[in-house]
Amino acid sequence: MHVYNELVPFLKSRHVTRVEWKAGLRSYTDGFVVGLSDHLVAVLSILDFRSDGVEVFPLSRVAKVVTTNADGFWQHVLETEGIVPDRSVLRGLQLGDYRALAESLLARGGMVGVSYEPDAEGPVQYALGPVRAADDARCAVQRVWASGDWDDEWTWIRYDTVGRVDVDRPYVSAYERYTAPYEAPES
Repeated sequence: MHVYNELVPFLKSRHVTRVEWKAGLRSYTDGFVVGLSDHLVAVLSILDFRSDGVEVFPLSRVAKVVTTNADGFWQHVLETEGIVPDRSVLRGLQLGDYRALAESLLARGGMVGVSYEPDAEGPVQYALGPVRAADDARCAVQRVWASGDWDDEWTWIRYDTVGRVDVDRPYVSAYERYTAPYEAPES
């Protein structure tokens, strides 16, 4: 069965599940499927019984969808805590493909985190910052470094290297709240 067909019931039922990945920074995401297209899946990530923002990743990266006997307990705790999945968490994100996603992030504004592999031999990179431009094959993120300093240059990321896009996750949101606005250097 194609992984898309495995995810559809979870999108419709609003039940918690585990999505295991083929490769990347982590091996799985626990949460609720809140968006799905032929190319991308959006999961409202759950960490320690709390919402941890939205992760968007390619269907090609999904190894399998897992359910366990613990899911009923998780579902009960999350519902009791008021964590009920709602498509409104997508806040206008377009999931048709990475270009549509990048353009919707550009229009929406705010910071995102992009996990990507610039080359097959190198390590996974993480670009944190707002999307500044998008074209057919890539998008540009203006990075904010761990120090809270802005990079004056944009980092261009090819869509075919993206492993995950983090939206409204606590890590990203903290940088968005506490990083000073970008000021272009004087020429």
